[in-house]
Amino acid sequence: MTIQSAIFLLFVFTMFLGTGVQIYIHQEAYPLLAYVGAQELPTYLKEFERRLTVPLVLPFLLASLSNIALFFIRPEVVPLVWLIVVLVLGLATAVVTGVLATPVYNRYKQLGKPDAQVVQQLVRINILRLLLSLASSAIVIYLLFLVVAR
Repeated sequence: MTIQSAIFLLFVFTMFLGTGVQIYIHQEAYPLLAYVGAQELPTYLKEFERRLTVPLVLPFLLASLSNIALFFIRPEVVPLVWLIVVLVLGLATAVVTGVLATPVYNRYKQLGKPDAQVVQQLVRINILRLLLSLASSAIVIYLLFLVVAR
């Protein structure tokens, strides 16, 4: 296995893992917040953050780093332009998280009690993150097809 192949495989794996985490957050984690009792909410949110940080951040960082590495060391059939698009989509996901989702989540946390409207707002914001992740994964599927087909 070449270094190009190893970096590409890391990129593919971490991109799909990150998309899976986004799907989990959208389908399970955020909707379940509305069902946590007021007394349990602070503890639940603390555990939610502790348990979700690594599965959310680590794949994103590894995907981003391997994506950038592929700018310089990539299989010859992988077009640079698509790697740039995937990186931009990943950065857009991070911006949506920091600018849109995090303030709403922090507001929910400060309320200290369940609020279905805030949870719905988080779910709506996460649709954008999910669409960005799915678009990235679609491009990665195309790139994987290019590599496998050669």
